[in-house]
Amino acid sequence: MIDSTTILSPEELARCDRIGARLQAELQAILGALPKEATSVRAMEAHLGINRNVCQRIKASVGKRNDARGALLVAPGVLGLKSFVAAFLERGGDSSLAAAT
Repeated sequence: MIDSTTILSPEELARCDRIGARLQAELQAILGALPKEATSVRAMEAHLGINRNVCQRIKASVGKRNDARGALLVAPGVLGLKSFVAAFLERGGDSSLAAAT
């Protein structure tokens, strides 16, 4: 396996760290705003009506504590993130939490 530090410059790695940390923080804020009964992957899937894999990847990304780059690697893609945010908003989620996503 190729180590990412041999491909990316120090500046690019620092940017990955910043983006990953921001993504984790914003996803954590949205997860924190979900009803308590919708915090497991299965319950989140049912509550939001989105693909379970998207929910699993969001939970995995947030769970990568102190590993912002790892969070980027396991996070859903752009379409998955958009579907998650759209479902959150459609179910009355706080739009200020989703504004930056």
